[in-house]
Amino acid sequence: MINVGMIGMSPENGHPLSFSAIVNGYCGSKFKKTGWNVILNYLERKNKKLYGFKNIKISHIWTQDQKVSKKISEACFIKNVVTEPNDLIGKVDAVIIARDDWRSHYKLSKPFLKAGIPTFIDKPLTLDLKEIEFFKPFLKSKILMSTSGMRYSKEILNFKKKKIKNIRIINAFVVNDIEKYGVHILDAISTLGFNKPISATRLDSPFDSFMLKYPKDTILNLNCIGGLEKVFSLHFHSKKDYYLNLDDNFMAFRNTLNNFFRMIKDKSIILKPNLIIESMCVIKALTNLKNKQSVLINYKI
Repeated sequence: MINVGMIGMSPENGHPLSFSAIVNGYCGSKFKKTGWNVILNYLERKNKKLYGFKNIKISHIWTQDQKVSKKISEACFIKNVVTEPNDLIGKVDAVIIARDDWRSHYKLSKPFLKAGIPTFIDKPLTLDLKEIEFFKPFLKSKILMSTSGMRYSKEILNFKKKKIKNIRIINAFVVNDIEKYGVHILDAISTLGFNKPISATRLDSPFDSFMLKYPKDTILNLNCIGGLEKVFSLHFHSKKDYYLNLDDNFMAFRNTLNNFFRMIKDKSIILKPNLIIESMCVIKALTNLKNKQSVLINYKI
């Protein structure tokens, strides 16, 4: 049995709950007490056969609030609540750092990585170049993985099978801002081979809006529309138009967890380190742009 520790909680991010439920299953009545009805609604729509992974369980949890930890543990059948994250060392075989605020990732993950414990870090990994230098050897040594779940979304994987050629324009819309949610779009289209834009321009917009130029003259118009209605949508223009709504969070998360667990079991690189680092370089470049400014994106770390 592989015992996994769940670590951390950030505002407006229910990944500790959704990830734990997908691995361990959940109790509906106790899940309601967590207040995350949006997650509960999509959990309840899924076939019970999709829950769980052979010989893997979330066995321990730590968040910044013991009351929150207890509610999650009761909702998702997690047996052990610890008072400090480092209490997990020696008790678990892997950890999931489920906070999506990148500034917390280095401090939380360092003890586990130094101890050789396989670690999944929620997106984005970090926008600090010195921290990327720290993480790089762990990405290469098959004990660290970090990505948006949209990289493995059902909709993207199915679209990839179509092998559409000559995609010239991609129009993308995502909720929130570039620093926090831009990675969803970048990782999603990276799965399709669009993983290293050459340059970027910040557009004159009330939102975080950018035009990115990729090799072979493909353009991504990336719009992070703030706190409006939740949206994860892509429009691909080739000889035909293709529209995708990335709205099956359950399968995106399940596929992501499955790939992390494959990394642990097979001791192999499932996601190439350069793909993770390139996404961080792009986001870093975009966050520094002011309206109508352009930049050639630097991938040298």
